[in-house]
Amino acid sequence: MVSGRRIFAFAAAIFAAVLATVAVGSVGAQAAAASTAATPTVSAPAKKFGEGISMLLQVSGPKTLDLWRYGDTLSAVLMRSQLLHSVHRAYNDDPARLESLARYEGDPVVLDLRLSLEGRHVSARWEISSAEGAAKGTAAGAAAGAAAGAGAAEAKKVEGSFTKPAPSEDELASSFWVETVDAVNGFLSKLQVAHLRITGLPGTVVQGFGDPILLPDSGSLVLPLIVPARISWAAGTPERYPESGVFYASKDGETLAIPRRQWALDFGAYGFAFPELRLSFAPASRFFARATISQFGFGLSLQSPRDGVEEPLTLSFPLLQAGLGLGSYFAPPMKELRTYFATDFFVRLFSPQNRAIYLDPVAPIGVQPSYGIEWGRGPVARLYLEMGAVYYPWAKPGLMLASLGGDSPSSLVFWGNGWFPGENGWFLEIPIFRMGLRLRL
Repeated sequence: MVSGRRIFAFAAAIFAAVLATVAVGSVGAQAAAASTAATPTVSAPAKKFGEGISMLLQVSGPKTLDLWRYGDTLSAVLMRSQLLHSVHRAYNDDPARLESLARYEGDPVVLDLRLSLEGRHVSARWEISSAEGAAKGTAAGAAAGAAAGAGAAEAKKVEGSFTKPAPSEDELASSFWVETVDAVNGFLSKLQVAHLRITGLPGTVVQGFGDPILLPDSGSLVLPLIVPARISWAAGTPERYPESGVFYASKDGETLAIPRRQWALDFGAYGFAFPELRLSFAPASRFFARATISQFGFGLSLQSPRDGVEEPLTLSFPLLQAGLGLGSYFAPPMKELRTYFATDFFVRLFSPQNRAIYLDPVAPIGVQPSYGIEWGRGPVARLYLEMGAVYYPWAKPGLMLASLGGDSPSSLVFWGNGWFPGENGWFLEIPIFRMGLRLRL
């Protein structure tokens, strides 16, 4: 039996690790939730961002007017300008479309067009503003400015109007919008446009800059941006944790680096008792390589009292274990619960009286296959638990058995004769547990 104080110490360590994971993971969970809401399905095609500025065109007017006809033709005429990259349209009978554009695409320029019919004439009033300036004006701009949070330092706004006879199709495609297009081009030419570099894993879809941006094979692209700007961005790929954040752009040449999180640092306990450190690298989402340092100079004793004599609370052995391993996950990284399998190859180093370091004469090398469970609510902090077996192909079974408790070892052990004459043989210990906190970098 394990003594009560050791059970309490063990339970307290687990409780502290859970609290740390929940605290850090809750932040990641909120970011992941925001990213899930804000990021389109990454398997869908995404448009590569080109030169120019993105605009939101909001058209409103009576139902007697064909608003789609006016909006489509004005959009086509505006797109002839080299200053614009794209024009998104929303209409007064489609508020869901407007809110979606304003919230998820963050267009920096808003053109609010109000049409009315006066006999055989069409009257048009327009208001052009940056998203921040629009937030102080129209309802469309308020939604765009509040949700996108991008715009100039000062609210810029241009207004105008005209009244003309009801146009023909040819007039709509040419002369009808002359005043409006001139006003838009004049407004755009006064904006301060900088160039922002976005870097990340190739294939990452980034949201928050107009159309969804697909990072090319180089993992980097440059896009124009009105500055100063505050951008709420979200990014993700099918094989990575979703990421999100807020970026403040104030000058030309800045870089937004999407976290890659290919490295992980584990703070764990070998056998629930001895602290160890592990560094992992995952070039792909499911496969990983890792290096582990396990020390036995300090650890907790989980043994029960023998013959009424209380065992010491701590243990210390002049032993160090260093290993390399390979493994694979069985679930994608977006899952809260992931299982994996890994195999580690290690050497045991012996340092009597903390002087010179030698290969452990009792069991110098070993192999440990293990099955693990990893849990976390976000991309940064995860709890893990591993169970495995340790096989020593060249060991001294008698000394190994004595080091594990003699006639009553704490785990199942098997041993046998080696391939060569002498006292060396093989030794198998099962199960071996590991637990700890995994931080993705």
